[in-house]
Amino acid sequence: MAGFRALMFALPPVGRRWSAGLRAAAAVAVPGIALVLAGASASALFVTLGTFAVLYGEGRPYRVRAGVVAAAGAGLLAAAALGASVGTVVPPGPVSVLVVSAVAVLATYVVDALRLGPPGPLFFALVCAGAQAAVEAGAQPWVVLGCAAAGVGSSVVVSMAGVLADRTKPERSAVERAVRAVDVFLRCRDRASDIGCGGRFRCVRMPR
Repeated sequence: MAGFRALMFALPPVGRRWSAGLRAAAAVAVPGIALVLAGASASALFVTLGTFAVLYGEGRPYRVRAGVVAAAGAGLLAAAALGASVGTVVPPGPVSVLVVSAVAVLATYVVDALRLGPPGPLFFALVCAGAQAAVEAGAQPWVVLGCAAAGVGSSVVVSMAGVLADRTKPERSAVERAVRAVDVFLRCRDRASDIGCGGRFRCVRMPR
């Protein structure tokens, strides 16, 4: 049960993540502002159905990050398309709930199989339900999907923007975290030896 909860609601390591927050904001803002300026402000919110993709691939090297974000985006688009289709032909009720539940189960498998990592499969079910609700409220399915696709494209571009400034930053950050983890382990081991714990010790916190 604990493993299922960790997979469904997985979160990146704690700590300040200003760059990730800025990327998420930019991924929404770029296509959203463009739609507002084009006079389609009522549809700008649908961009978020695709921009959830920018949350995936955090900390991955740039050479694989684009693929992770694109794969997550494709899955989100598929979930949105299914939700929009169901919202068009099926009235709200048990069938809609079953469809979202099925998307959640399938997304759990896909996220695990493709090792997409945090934030897990939650957003696929959320996007499916959101697209259903939007179409049921009167939105055109092609508008919902077009905005979601714009959000996915924005997510891929924004997630790779850092490569222009420092293409090796994710790798260096990962090595630095590993070095800090080893340092903490060694300090805990030395402390346990000093107090005669017979090698049995436990570290409860690791610095970021």
